[in-house]
Amino acid sequence: MSNSLEIVIAITEKEYRGTSFNGPSLRKMLDALTQEEVKSTDTYEDYSVWAIVLHLMYWKYQLAAWLGAPELPVYPYQQNNWAELPANPSLEAWQETVATMDKIHAAYVSALRTLPESKLEEKIEAWGCSWADGIAWMTTHDTYHIAHIRNMGLKHFDES
Repeated sequence: MSNSLEIVIAITEKEYRGTSFNGPSLRKMLDALTQEEVKSTDTYEDYSVWAIVLHLMYWKYQLAAWLGAPELPVYPYQQNNWAELPANPSLEAWQETVATMDKIHAAYVSALRTLPESKLEEKIEAWGCSWADGIAWMTTHDTYHIAHIRNMGLKHFDES
């Protein structure tokens, strides 16, 4: 594996569940929220945390699928940029969403670990960019939405 991919994987893992330089990782931040907070749309942009999580999952799933990630689970939600929340947004449904997100993340990282460096300059036809650019974007996507969630007006972050 190339040194650049090792760095990308390290950043991807730290931003997802590790110790990020930027603040709490995505999983640490989500674990600190209540069920009411994750489904609330009483935010500056009317997004819920849950909707953002589905958005994050969808794009990571897409890249993992295009990379041929062998352990990628079946995607149980609408396959679009902003999927609807489950019909019954219960605690159990949220826990399933998070568990699925963890599996998708693991499959994505696994695919990166086996990616030949020569693939990085090939084109992702659906996006019109190189694999290097698509992977670089995904590396920052969790980070962007961590900041998004922290600044969307949830009382949890106003009080902390």
